[in-house]
Amino acid sequence: MGWQVTKATGLQRHHGWAPFVTIQPQYSLVTRDIEREVLPAALDAGLGVLPWGPLGGGFLSGKYHRDAPPPPDSRIAGAADDLEEAWARRATERNWAIVDAVQRVAEETGHSMAQVAINWLLTRPGVTAPILGARTLQQLQDNLGAAGWRLEPAHVSALEVPSRLEPEYPARYLAGADRFA
Repeated sequence: MGWQVTKATGLQRHHGWAPFVTIQPQYSLVTRDIEREVLPAALDAGLGVLPWGPLGGGFLSGKYHRDAPPPPDSRIAGAADDLEEAWARRATERNWAIVDAVQRVAEETGHSMAQVAINWLLTRPGVTAPILGARTLQQLQDNLGAAGWRLEPAHVSALEVPSRLEPEYPARYLAGADRFA
């Protein structure tokens, strides 16, 4: 939570403790929740952001398909239902729409889906570097191909439309407050 980042950095400054320099939240096209409070708090505190799970537990890698169970040797197949990478949490209509967008952008740019998803993360304010969770040399080499190029603004937009966060209260309420003026 953003308030915890703010409280921790405030206590650190107040007591003169060694400064915090980074946070490690989960962050990807399928898990953008930190944009509500955690990322703004980190930016305000001058913290770097080293996100883990940039491929949503492999969900954005291209190996998962709608209406098919996950491959038995995959990280998601072995994830218990209460874990972030559980199939029930990942295989939602919203996330399939995100996978479709990543696939379209990958085809248009000539990059892999993993490279597109990681490159998008590199465009986010405050992100210092993603923590890659490659399990094989081939995955690592593919992931590293996300560096050295930039998505076009139209591609960033195409990825952000299906992955955008729905407004929550009170932001949802405040956004429409001008109708009462």
